[in-house]
Amino acid sequence: MNILITGATGLVGRELVPELLRFGHFVTVLARDPHSAAKKLGSKIKIYPWDGEKSPPPAEAFERIEAVIHLAGENIADSRWTEARKKALRDSRILSAQNLKAGLDKAGVKLKIFISASGIGFYGDRKDDRLTEADQAGKDFLAQLCVEWEAAADTMPAARIVKTRFGVVLSSGGGFLGKVVPLFKKLGASRLGDGKQWMTWIHIDDLIDGLTMALTDERLSGPINMIAPEAVTNATMTEEIRVAIGGWPGPPAPTFALRLLYGELADALVYSQRAVPKKLEDLKFHFEHPELRGALEDILKD
Repeated sequence: MNILITGATGLVGRELVPELLRFGHFVTVLARDPHSAAKKLGSKIKIYPWDGEKSPPPAEAFERIEAVIHLAGENIADSRWTEARKKALRDSRILSAQNLKAGLDKAGVKLKIFISASGIGFYGDRKDDRLTEADQAGKDFLAQLCVEWEAAADTMPAARIVKTRFGVVLSSGGGFLGKVVPLFKKLGASRLGDGKQWMTWIHIDDLIDGLTMALTDERLSGPINMIAPEAVTNATMTEEIRVAIGGWPGPPAPTFALRLLYGELADALVYSQRAVPKKLEDLKFHFEHPELRGALEDILKD
């Protein structure tokens, strides 16, 4: 299959591209800096320059394209949510999707499949509720951002549209563990708030398997919770990481201190989302790493 990817140099894209090539797919990438992207992704792909927030992609990028995987988007937890930051988060997702659609329409492309990233943040703060893809969205900024993101995906000219709601992606390549492991090693492992909030997560290998399955399995459509079967509390996540790295317990990070430091972002850090991957489980998707301890041991092993 001929596949176009945005956000290919990010945490997920760097793992996805070589896996698609291994399966014999042809990959085209849109990137702000094609030279940098080529260094990260290799020479077996086509790369076209594109600033997703400014204009549609070049028409030649869509030649023979059958599938699009839209991963582009600024990192949610990189910095305090000022109004300018929230605009950047939205524009990097919604404007890029709108420009992508404009490019597809202009090129007259009818896709077999359009896959968009989204997030478990779609559900908002739901305490102990067990959440499936059928549950409604929350009302906070992050939830409504996901709603807009998914609505933009629904406009794409594609026979099948998949909206993949990621949890915390566990990987040795950076991301969540890349931020917290150095902190835990230096300052001790500290839970956020009371630590009772539920977190959903997925090992990068299972996420890549889920995305490649979504490309070709026509039974998958609409929103998909791309998460492991085992949600854990923040306290459990913190303790399991501590054990995996041989660290020591640190003092809890109180919610009021998080709000002083991160503003509105702090609320998202302590929100509780006990989601389950119902659609994947209904299709008997095989998780290589269904339990947190085993996933962390695989990623953090020396």
